[in-house]
Amino acid sequence: MYDDYLDQAIVDITSGALDYNTVIRRVVGEMTRSGLRTDHAFSTNPTDYTGIDYPSGWHNRIDVAARRAMLTGVSQLTDQITRKNAEILGVDRFEVSWHVGARPEHAEWQGKVYTMD
Repeated sequence: MYDDYLDQAIVDITSGALDYNTVIRRVVGEMTRSGLRTDHAFSTNPTDYTGIDYPSGWHNRIDVAARRAMLTGVSQLTDQITRKNAEILGVDRFEVSWHVGARPEHAEWQGKVYTMD
């Protein structure tokens, strides 16, 4: 069920039908109404146990998990589209975008041109 909500969210975002924040609100609502619960309290309210447990033992509130999963899914989908377009166009070089305020471990590789290899 969780995957179905997220798959639809990625379609809605990448198609341009809805923005991230609208989709996150919808998905969080769908997931909490579905009865998704864990035994981890994420607030001072003892009845607030809504969250996602991962096989690794990590757990997050639903809004955090949904946002992370949607951003990852959209990123992976756009990567696949970019690679397919490069194949169709016969190019093997990519310019990576950059932005101010990037984490130090990302800043060092932003704004450069890379090959597919």
